[in-house]
Formats: sequence, structure tokens, C-alpha cells
Amino acid sequence: MTTTTRRRVGIAGALVGAASAGVAAAALAKRYAVGRIRLRPDTEANEPFGELRGRERTHVTTDGVALHLELDGPEERRSSGGGSESNDANEPRSGRDHEHERRSSGGERESNDANEPRSGRDHEHERRSSGGGSESNDANEPRSGRDDEHDAPLTIVFCHGYCLSLESWHYQRRELRENHRMVLWDQRSHGRSQRAGDSSIDRLGEDLAEVIERFVPGPCVLVGHSMGGMTIMALADRHPQLFGDKIRGVALIATSAGKLAELTLGMPALVSKAVHKVAPSTVSLLGRRGALVDRTRSVGSDIAFLITRYMGFGDSKNISPTVVDFAESMIRATPTEVVADFYPALMNHDKLSALHVLDPVPTAIMVGDRDWLTPPDHSRAIAAALPKAHFTEVPDTSHLIQLERPGVVNDALRDLIKRVELQ
Repeated sequence: MTTTTRRRVGIAGALVGAASAGVAAAALAKRYAVGRIRLRPDTEANEPFGELRGRERTHVTTDGVALHLELDGPEERRSSGGGSESNDANEPRSGRDHEHERRSSGGERESNDANEPRSGRDHEHERRSSGGGSESNDANEPRSGRDDEHDAPLTIVFCHGYCLSLESWHYQRRELRENHRMVLWDQRSHGRSQRAGDSSIDRLGEDLAEVIERFVPGPCVLVGHSMGGMTIMALADRHPQLFGDKIRGVALIATSAGKLAELTLGMPALVSKAVHKVAPSTVSLLGRRGALVDRTRSVGSDIAFLITRYMGFGDSKNISPTVVDFAESMIRATPTEVVADFYPALMNHDKLSALHVLDPVPTAIMVGDRDWLTPPDHSRAIAAALPKAHFTEVPDTSHLIQLERPGVVNDALRDLIKRVELQ
């Protein structure tokens, strides 16, 4: 071997060694960071995430998509014997991991075979269907018309965000269920609702209109987080007549009326511009290879934990690792194809012109001052269009505000409900 060859081999070996050392150092730093976070006192370690249950219902939309809903509140729980309706009375309710593993976007909440294995998210994703129906808890339950067994003076309807599920309202549900009737629903293709071809925000607004028509016998308050707030705006755009009579109040939490494609995500302007330029094609590519990507997402990882913590909760030093795990499990349960399907709709969302419809009803607007996904400027724009609304910017708080600052959100909702009841 010549001197030149030996030198090249030596340089190549050094580069490979340096690269390997860099990868090892990054992995060690990642484990160290996650380890430090998990070793902190965790006040929410025993919180029963995913275990609050109401009466389960299914609604099949006009375009044939089975939506999963839960009705909660004092009367709802009394009518179901204080617990949850289930097709299998012996089915265990063993916590949030079990709940997320049971999710099916084919609308199949339970199996007809009691011996069917519950083998985790990969098994559940294989069962997902974009064209199937949904089993009902009651074979005689109507698929259309009203479901107003209880004449509640006010119903609170919760609309969750992108890649989340109705479980994301855990703290609000726990707080309000003793005194208020609630409707919580999984938006199409999310949680336990069926996969759908139409992933537009306008279609979400139509879904909400149908949910209200069937499950809300009297007046209601709508609460929307992130994409859920956009769903409410789409409803206002398409069904303005509902606001003021049927819909008596609205809470818009960490959401946007448009221009999400201009987000910086906390990055320098040039970097953000480059990211937005490649994001649509990248997301589309991931969607086409969704099944392959989902296999790598099926088990939680330190990287997923850190990404969820950063994007959902910012750089908060006090957020519970259990809460981060809970949020990450909801995100992970959302198929990559669904993430890709809804991304263009979110980026093209523009309902600023529809906000005036909300003006006659009490409205609460909330956002964290460190929200990088729907930054405060977006909520300020909504507040400017609704000068009578109560606007709250919560300090040291990021996007998943209802999980990060549940007390503040619950106080705002109680205040909104009180204003509605005094009308």
C-alpha cells in the first residue's frame, strides 16, 4: 500500500470514527436529556388519563363516515349506571395505553369476537378501514335524527385538535362533568372515528353541525382547540344561523383563522422559509409511505418524547413527563396518512371573514405566549375581529394549553359558561 493510499484510508477511517462518535454522542445526549426529565418529580404520575368514560355513541355522517362520540355529565352517567356502556361488560378499562391501543379509525370500537387479541397499535392500524361501518353499543340506536334523551339546559361540545382525540380534554372533562352535560367527539380520521376521504376543514364544520343536530337537544357552548377551533369557524361560515340561538357561547383555544403557512415555528426566518418550501412535498411523500412510517412509530421513543415536549409544551421546565407521554400516545395513534391528508387543509385554512358570525355570542379566546404552532399573533387577529370577546394570553405556556395549564383553561370555561347562563 502506497503512502498516499494509507493516508486516504487513514483520513476515511478518521471521518467514519468521528461520525460514529458524533452519532453516539447525540444518542447519549438524547438519553441524558430524557433521563433528566423523567427523574424530576411528576405530580401527574397517578392521573387516570384515558380512563374517564361516558355513554359511547356513533354517528354516521351524510358522507358515510362513522364518528365516535362520548356523552358525559351527571344525567348521562346516571342513565348508564354510573359507568360506561360497552359491548363487552367484562372489557377491562386499564388506562391510557390500553385505550389508545383500542382506537380504530374504521369505526369498529369493539370486536364481535370477545377473544380477539388486543395486540397494540400495529394491530389496530391493520384493522383501520376507509370504507367500513361502525358498530353501535345499541343495535337499535338510530343512525339519524335526534338523540336527545336528556333535556339539559346547556351542553358543552368539545372539538379536539390535529393529531389528537377527545381524550385531550381530560382535565376539562374531569372538572365539568359533575355539573354539565358534555359531548366529546373524535373528529373524522382521528381517535376512534372512521378514516375518511374528505379531509377538508369545511367538512369538519359539517360534521360538527350534524353532531349538534343529533346530540344537543338545547342550547350549547362550543369549545375548540387548534384544528377544533377551525372546525367551529367552518361551522360559522356554513351555518351562521346557529349562532345566537342554538350556540350560545364559543371558546377558541390555541387556534388560527388562517395564514398558518407563514409560521416560523420558532426558527430564524430564512430557515423557516426553507422548511415551508419543502414541507408539503415531504408530508405528501410520508403519506404515500404511511404504513411503513407507522411501523416505526408504533412504539414510543425518546425522540418522539422530546419532539412532543418541545412542540407541544415549549421549553417548560415544569411539564409532567406523564402528560407528555399521554400527548405523544395520541399523536402516535394518528396514522401518518391522516397527518398528510389534513396538512394541506390546515395550511390553506382561511376563515377570518367568518368570525363576525361569533360576535353576538360570548366568546373566549386563549393562547399561550410561547405557542409556536398557532402563535399569539393568530389569536390576537381573532380578538381584533371580535372586540367583545375575552382574550387571554397565558404566560410561559405553549400549544397544548389545556394539558399544560388546565386550571387556567378550566377557569376561563367556567367564566364563559357563567356569562352564557346569565344571558
